[in-house]
Amino acid sequence: AIITGYYSQKVLFVGVRNKYCVVCARAAKLSLQPKKHTCFKNWRNNQSSTSMENIILEGFRLSLEMHGLIYAKYIGDGDSNVLKKLRDFPPYPNIVVEKIECTNHLLRNM
Repeated sequence: AIITGYYSQKVLFVGVRNKYCVVCARAAKLSLQPKKHTCFKNWRNNQSSTSMENIILEGFRLSLEMHGLIYAKYIGDGDSNVLKKLRDFPPYPNIVVEKIECTNHLLRNM
Protein backbone atom coordinates (compact mmCIF):
# COMPACT_ATOMS: atom_id res chain seq x y z
CA ALA A 1 0.00 0.00 0.00
CA ILE A 2 1.16 3.54 -0.60
CA ILE A 3 0.22 6.98 0.64
CA THR A 4 0.72 9.82 -1.83
CA GLY A 5 0.27 13.53 -1.35
CA TYR A 6 -2.76 14.91 -3.19
CA TYR A 7 -1.11 18.22 -4.05
CA SER A 8 2.54 17.15 -4.24
CA GLN A 9 1.79 13.85 -6.04
CA LYS A 10 4.83 12.49 -4.17
CA VAL A 11 4.98 9.13 -2.46
CA LEU A 12 4.90 9.77 1.29
CA PHE A 13 4.82 6.19 2.55
CA VAL A 14 5.25 2.69 1.15
CA GLY A 15 4.22 -0.32 3.19
CA VAL A 16 4.96 -3.86 2.02
CA ARG A 17 3.82 -7.13 3.56
CA ASN A 18 5.83 -10.17 2.47
CA LYS A 19 4.91 -13.74 3.32
CA TYR A 20 7.83 -15.17 1.40
CA CYS A 21 11.61 -15.00 1.62
CA VAL A 22 13.59 -16.83 -1.08
CA VAL A 23 16.57 -17.46 1.24
CA CYS A 24 14.39 -18.95 3.98
CA ALA A 25 12.34 -20.96 1.45
CA ARG A 26 15.43 -22.49 -0.18
CA ALA A 27 16.90 -23.40 3.20
CA ALA A 28 13.61 -24.99 4.30
CA LYS A 29 13.41 -26.98 1.07
CA LEU A 30 16.89 -28.39 1.76
CA SER A 31 16.16 -28.86 5.50
CA LEU A 32 18.93 -26.41 6.40
CA GLN A 33 19.16 -23.37 8.61
CA PRO A 34 19.06 -20.25 6.46
CA LYS A 35 22.33 -18.36 6.22
CA LYS A 36 22.52 -14.96 7.89
CA HIS A 37 20.60 -12.55 5.67
CA THR A 38 18.24 -9.62 5.63
CA CYS A 39 14.89 -11.36 5.67
CA PHE A 40 12.06 -9.38 4.10
CA LYS A 41 9.36 -11.73 5.38
CA ASN A 42 7.26 -9.54 7.67
CA TRP A 43 3.80 -11.11 7.42
CA ARG A 44 2.69 -14.49 8.72
CA ASN A 45 1.24 -17.05 6.32
CA ASN A 46 -2.07 -17.15 8.20
CA GLN A 47 -2.59 -13.38 7.79
CA SER A 48 -4.61 -12.07 4.86
CA SER A 49 -2.58 -10.47 2.08
CA THR A 50 -5.40 -8.04 1.44
CA SER A 51 -5.23 -6.43 4.90
CA MET A 52 -4.02 -3.02 3.81
CA GLU A 53 -5.72 -1.31 6.73
CA ASN A 54 -2.75 -1.95 9.03
CA ILE A 55 -0.29 -0.65 6.44
CA ILE A 56 -2.26 2.57 5.97
CA LEU A 57 -2.61 3.02 9.74
CA GLU A 58 1.16 2.55 10.08
CA GLY A 59 1.72 5.24 7.42
CA PHE A 60 -0.57 7.67 9.22
CA ARG A 61 1.13 6.99 12.56
CA LEU A 62 4.60 7.59 11.09
CA SER A 63 3.61 10.75 9.18
CA LEU A 64 4.67 13.19 11.90
CA GLU A 65 8.00 11.47 12.47
CA MET A 66 8.80 11.02 8.77
CA HIS A 67 7.45 14.25 7.28
CA GLY A 68 6.19 16.47 10.08
CA LEU A 69 2.69 16.12 8.60
CA ILE A 70 -0.73 15.22 9.94
CA TYR A 71 -2.94 13.51 7.38
CA ALA A 72 -6.33 14.98 8.31
CA LYS A 73 -8.08 13.56 5.23
CA TYR A 74 -7.67 10.59 2.98
CA ILE A 75 -9.12 9.73 -0.40
CA GLY A 76 -10.37 6.17 -0.54
CA ASP A 77 -12.60 3.80 -2.43
CA GLY A 78 -15.97 2.52 -1.25
CA ASP A 79 -14.29 0.11 1.18
CA SER A 80 -14.84 1.40 4.71
CA ASN A 81 -12.30 -0.90 6.40
CA VAL A 82 -9.51 1.69 6.30
CA LEU A 83 -11.77 4.37 7.77
CA LYS A 84 -12.91 1.96 10.50
CA LYS A 85 -9.29 1.16 11.36
CA LEU A 86 -8.40 4.89 11.49
CA ARG A 87 -11.40 5.54 13.75
CA ASP A 88 -10.78 2.52 16.01
CA PHE A 89 -7.06 3.33 16.39
CA PRO A 90 -6.71 7.11 15.90
CA PRO A 91 -3.22 7.97 14.62
CA TYR A 92 -3.31 11.48 16.15
CA PRO A 93 -4.72 12.75 19.45
CA ASN A 94 -7.83 14.96 19.14
CA ILE A 95 -7.94 14.70 15.32
CA VAL A 96 -10.58 12.70 13.47
CA VAL A 97 -9.39 11.70 9.99
CA GLU A 98 -11.99 12.45 7.32
CA LYS A 99 -12.61 10.33 4.25
CA ILE A 100 -13.08 11.79 0.78
CA GLU A 101 -14.75 9.35 -1.60
CA CYS A 102 -12.65 8.66 -4.70
CA THR A 103 -14.70 9.86 -7.68
CA ASN A 104 -13.08 7.30 -9.96
CA HIS A 105 -14.27 4.42 -7.76
CA LEU A 106 -17.68 6.03 -7.30
CA LEU A 107 -18.28 6.28 -11.05
CA ARG A 108 -17.00 2.77 -11.71
CA ASN A 109 -19.41 1.28 -9.17
CA MET A 110 -22.53 2.93 -10.63
